Amino acid sequence: MFRRRNIIKNERGATAIEFAMVAPLFLAFVLGIVDVGAYFFVAGQLQHGVVQAARQIRTGDIIGNNGASRDQFRAALCDNIKAALISDCTSNVRVNVESFANYTSVTAPSIDDLDDDGNGTIEEGETKFDTGGASCPVVVRAYFNYSTIVPQLQKILAAAVPGTSYITAATTFRNEPFTGGTTTACQ
Repeated sequence: MFRRRNIIKNERGATAIEFAMVAPLFLAFVLGIVDVGAYFFVAGQLQHGVVQAARQIRTGDIIGNNGASRDQFRAALCDNIKAALISDCTSNVRVNVESFANYTSVTAPSIDDLDDDGNGTIEEGETKFDTGGASCPVVVRAYFNYSTIVPQLQKILAAAVPGTSYITAATTFRNEPFTGGTTTACQ
C-alpha cells in the first residue's frame, strides 16, 4: 500500500510526458508558419519578376505574339526571380499577355477561363501572348503552380495556403510610343 502511494506522488518523468503531448502541436505550428511564409515569399518574388520583365514589353524590347517572344519574356521574368522555391521557373511558370484597344475593353481572364480542357492545369497552348502596339493597354499575368512544403499540413492550412494552387502575379500598363508591335490603333 505504501509503495502504491509513492508511485502516485512520484513526479519524475512528468516533463517528458508533457513534452510528448505538446511537441507535435508545436512542430505543426512552426512548420505551418514556415509554409505560409514560403507561400507569400514565392508570391512576392513572382510579382517582382512580372513587373520587372513587363518593362521590356512596355518599352518595345519584346514585341510580338509568337513563341519566341513568349520564351524571351519568360526568361526575363525568371531572371528577376531569386527564389529557389520556384523550381524550374522556365517550364513551371505560365504567362498570359493580352493587349487591348483601350482601357475600357480590358478584361482579365480567371484561371478557369484559361483552363480550356478542364484538367485543373494551365497549359502553354491555353494562354495568349500578344504584346500589342505602341500606346496599347496590356495586361500581363504569370501563373505558378505552387505546392505546400509540408503536404501533411495541407488540410490544416487550407484557408491560408491551398495545397496546390496557382499563385498569380499581374500588372497592367500602357505601352510606350515605340515603333512596331502587333496592333497599330490604340487610344
